[in-house]
Amino acid sequence: MITLMATLVARPGKEKMLAEFCAQLAKKVQAEEGCLMCIPHVYAEEPQQIVFLEKYKDQASLEAHAQTSHMQEASQELRKLIAGAWNTFLLEL
Repeated sequence: MITLMATLVARPGKEKMLAEFCAQLAKKVQAEEGCLMCIPHVYAEEPQQIVFLEKYKDQASLEAHAQTSHMQEASQELRKLIAGAWNTFLLEL
């Protein structure tokens, strides 16, 4: 099993747009074969920060996730909504 944690920070004034975008994206990701969990979490004390927690059946599922059309499109949209790059951490169990 592969666990992924990605941290995003919204551009000033884009917090609500980013949260809504991430909620819609999570529904698409959760529907992928091999995705066991996809949850975006907005920090209550720091609403500009969102953490995605995702679990995949295996490395192949994670690689397939990165190649989906919705992730390719999301990558472009996220560049408009986030400040800087997102941080990603992987844990293989």
